[in-house]
Amino acid sequence: MRQRIIGPLALTGITFPTRSPFIGYHAHGYRQPTAPGVPYLDVTPFSPTLAWTAGAIISTADDLRRFYGALLRGRLLRPALLEQMLTTVPVQPEFGYGLGIYTQQTACGTVWGHDGGIPGYLNVAFNDRSGRRSAEVMLPTEPNTDALWSALQLTLDAAVCQMFGLAPPSEAPAARSGSTLLDRTVARQE
Repeated sequence: MRQRIIGPLALTGITFPTRSPFIGYHAHGYRQPTAPGVPYLDVTPFSPTLAWTAGAIISTADDLRRFYGALLRGRLLRPALLEQMLTTVPVQPEFGYGLGIYTQQTACGTVWGHDGGIPGYLNVAFNDRSGRRSAEVMLPTEPNTDALWSALQLTLDAAVCQMFGLAPPSEAPAARSGSTLLDRTVARQE
């Protein structure tokens, strides 16, 4: 990873912890309260290694943007491998999954990327197919209510539309048809 990706792309904010909790400057992550009156729980002391290769890489938004830009512009894989990676299988009407990347039709355009998280953290990286435009949203907690998921979806819609230079749709996410990050995440948790 260091020789082929991190070094050549100068991704200075990426780490892959192997034995200890977060070190150095970092955002704290919080678990949402489980009952009224219970405070948020700072889960930062828990080691991100619990996710291992499923998401233990720690990154900054800028490094994530540079990584996806390089990937989608063909700087990391030979053309045939990138084409294979980007060949998606329909999962829902507006959502397809490839080899470690997904594509989603949004109100403002087609995005490529992925979302992920570990307890206390959630991030979403969306990019246009050229890898030249991107929107990253990182949260220090995981939304645990429909209202918070709706707010996240509105934020993602606005970020993607801004990425494409368009105004966000005026409808609330629930009023639109089709797949949303909210729909997929809820289905994944069930």
